Amino acid sequence: MNSGYHSPVMLGECLRWLEIRPAGRYVDCTLGGGGHSAAILGLLGADGRLDSFDRDPEAIAAAKARIGDDPRWRAHRLPFAEMASVVEAGSADGVLMDLGISSHQVDAPERGFSFRRSSNVDLRMDQTSGEDAARWIARVGEEELKRALVENSDIRPAARAARALREAVERNGALAMDDVLAAARALGKGRVDDVAARILQAIRIEVNGEIDQLSRGLDAAHDLLRSGGRLVVMSYHSVEDRCVKRKMAERARDCVCPPGFPVCRCGGGRATARPLVRRPIVPSEEEMRANPRSRSAKLRVYEKL
Repeated sequence: MNSGYHSPVMLGECLRWLEIRPAGRYVDCTLGGGGHSAAILGLLGADGRLDSFDRDPEAIAAAKARIGDDPRWRAHRLPFAEMASVVEAGSADGVLMDLGISSHQVDAPERGFSFRRSSNVDLRMDQTSGEDAARWIARVGEEELKRALVENSDIRPAARAARALREAVERNGALAMDDVLAAARALGKGRVDDVAARILQAIRIEVNGEIDQLSRGLDAAHDLLRSGGRLVVMSYHSVEDRCVKRKMAERARDCVCPPGFPVCRCGGGRATARPLVRRPIVPSEEEMRANPRSRSAKLRVYEKL
């Protein structure tokens, strides 16, 4: 089966920082085509366990075709923010999050993730539920769309693009890729292709509630990990990376007193996690040449105290 899913990004680095134990319990939050999950299973013994999560039914099917019937593995069609509903608190030795979208989703024209391959814009990870891009734009209006363009893709000024997208949806009852390209041209700066890709990213993040899912998922992952367990997170754009840094910085703070307090009154010792790398790990030059979509990846690692 040719699933169309890309090779896992920084696979060796992910496995090394997870420190896979043969009898350990692990969670792959973003199953995709099953590349990371298959590699983790390859390092587990008969008593090891792996739970994998994905909202996309096509990803679940592709991973099952790749991995087959393995009693050590369970695949859950759930957002990873809901992993605590099936994995016990304090039971996991490692949690992996490979954020972003898969090559399969980018390359599927009906998904509308890429202006190079698609005519219509959908942008849902799970096309069987939720609002597509046009319905989301119609519901939230121009001001919320403008906020999303600024916060999720740093598109400034965003008013012209937001207005063009909103008018296209009102006029046609749908959002076509030509409308996105027209909105990118309306900005009048930057390469149209680059701006269009950033517009798609900004709307996709909102349609799928990605930052809320990530924030809740980081909390859930922390709860699932045992003391000494590791969280490995790979992000692909600054919005995701900022969320991870902010959330985990809170976990790593010993003192939780308000910044204005001249003396610590909480007693300190409140940290529940610590970073294991000072700066994010990035792909090697060789990997970036072999897989250009890995270029923006940043890997951060934390240990639960």
